[in-house]
Amino acid sequence: IGKPVIEGKRVMLFGKGRNPRNFVAAEDVAKAVNGALQVPALRGQTIDIGGPENLSGHQVIETFERVSGRKAKVTHLPLGLLRSLSRAVRPLHPGISRVIRFGVIAETTDQTFDPSQLTSRIPITLTTLEDWARARTSS
Repeated sequence: IGKPVIEGKRVMLFGKGRNPRNFVAAEDVAKAVNGALQVPALRGQTIDIGGPENLSGHQVIETFERVSGRKAKVTHLPLGLLRSLSRAVRPLHPGISRVIRFGVIAETTDQTFDPSQLTSRIPITLTTLEDWARARTSS
């Protein structure tokens, strides 16, 4: 979502872009895994890893607008259209069909995460989307 905002291109949101989902920085996943390896009590445990924020597509766009100083051009793709498109392209390109289906799922199911259990078990600071975006757009 952020790259087209930064580049001044159109952003395509599946559905209304209001369903919150969790965003986690790859570096935070690595920090959590490394941190878990340092805590003997976590050996053999399952650890859910996620980011510090649950954001909707529109909130992600707003974040990248702030960071880049650009106003986004947004197009909403109706979920019904996307479901039909996913079925139609499945025989031609199953991979594209799965990407479209995932986009519908992300906009229609609970994709949130509560980081409090993670950070209480592993003492790490998680990266906000704004901090992540600023670090990548400042150069």
